[in-house]
Amino acid sequence: MQLLSISSHGPAAYFIKLFTFSKWNHSAIYFDDMGIVIDSTFKTGVRTMNIESFLQRYPEYDVSYIEVPDLQAAKDFAFAQVGKPYDWTAIFGLVFRNSWEEPDSWFCSELAESIIKAGGLQRFRDYLSKLVPKEIWAVK
Repeated sequence: MQLLSISSHGPAAYFIKLFTFSKWNHSAIYFDDMGIVIDSTFKTGVRTMNIESFLQRYPEYDVSYIEVPDLQAAKDFAFAQVGKPYDWTAIFGLVFRNSWEEPDSWFCSELAESIIKAGGLQRFRDYLSKLVPKEIWAVK
């Protein structure tokens, strides 16, 4: 399993980079044994995409290899989230320094880190809804 940290362009990407003081504005999980990426975007919510299409859309990225104790649990959790909406309440929580986690919606880094946690690897003690792409990229 791989964490993909993305640097893309556009108004929303630049706002995220400015707000988080980061090169990275998006996060995704890549299940390399399946060739499938799972992420959450403003427009689509949680979706899957094949790696070729994903990299055409997001050519500037960094890869972090993540070993979880239970890869199947991570996959089961990830694919159960497909179709859920984007987590706007958590985004507002970031702005207002509050934790408004919603288990039925996800923003990109919240989803990525929750998939890692579902696989049995908890890398953070605090609310996952407060994590931004820069923070989950920084863990090596």
